[in-house]
Amino acid sequence: MQRSDEIGDLASTFDNMLLELGEAKRRHIDQSFKAGMAEVAAGVLHNVRNSLMPIFNNVEMAQDSSTHCANENIGRSIDELLSGNPPADRREKLLRYLNIAYEHASDERSAVSASLDYAKHQLDQVVEILREQERYSHAKPVLEKVNLGEVIGEARNMIPDSGDLDVSIDIDDAVEKYDARAHRVGLFQIFGNILLNAYESIRRSGRNEGEISVNASAERLGAETEIHITIRDSGAGIDDAALDHVFNRGYTSKDGDRGGLGLHWSANALAGMQGRISVASDGPDRGAEFRVTLSAA
Repeated sequence: MQRSDEIGDLASTFDNMLLELGEAKRRHIDQSFKAGMAEVAAGVLHNVRNSLMPIFNNVEMAQDSSTHCANENIGRSIDELLSGNPPADRREKLLRYLNIAYEHASDERSAVSASLDYAKHQLDQVVEILREQERYSHAKPVLEKVNLGEVIGEARNMIPDSGDLDVSIDIDDAVEKYDARAHRVGLFQIFGNILLNAYESIRRSGRNEGEISVNASAERLGAETEIHITIRDSGAGIDDAALDHVFNRGYTSKDGDRGGLGLHWSANALAGMQGRISVASDGPDRGAEFRVTLSAA
């Protein structure tokens, strides 16, 4: 470095190159960290949005139910009964009307209560998602014994109750027999993402009804046992060109800019549980099949 000849120039140049390389490495690590944090945040927001959708639907249903009560007519009927002496036949009609109105109001109140109870359950799921994300920021998720029937049963509640689309969800009873080693909240979000994608695929098919089926099976591999969970839908299907990109970040088959994170996030989350996911389809308008594989607990 102290020499004034070509050897010194080479040493000085090499030293500067190492400094620049170190700085480039630092910037790369910093950018990778920020990109990773951005992707995690996007995945969390995607899952929270999925959980909020049925909450919005149920609150809207509760709001609609609460406005159907004929309070004005009930009030007029009560005033007529109290303020005068209506004829017997008129009095009988008013009492019959009030009795029907009371029964209708009771039914509406029960419907509102059920919708609000469901909304509260989904809000608890949102809180749990955020709580688990806070734990993620401090440590790796702990894998535990998770019953697949329970977590898939909870995930099916993320399917919106839409009057214009009739989707039947058939979960095979055998699913409840299997326990997997996984992260419970993460697995709930993964199955929720898959079921929502299946539901939206049926809607994109243009039909007003469809089916989603969930099955499970076990496979012995040496000393280990794997559980395969298969989710099939009768939706719009996937063409061969798209099959290789379904789990890529940013890929979506939805209209507009929505989506593109759910399946990518799900694949990464499953990898963190030592699991995996694959997809198959016979082509457009022939549905799709997603297979989730996890280690048995």
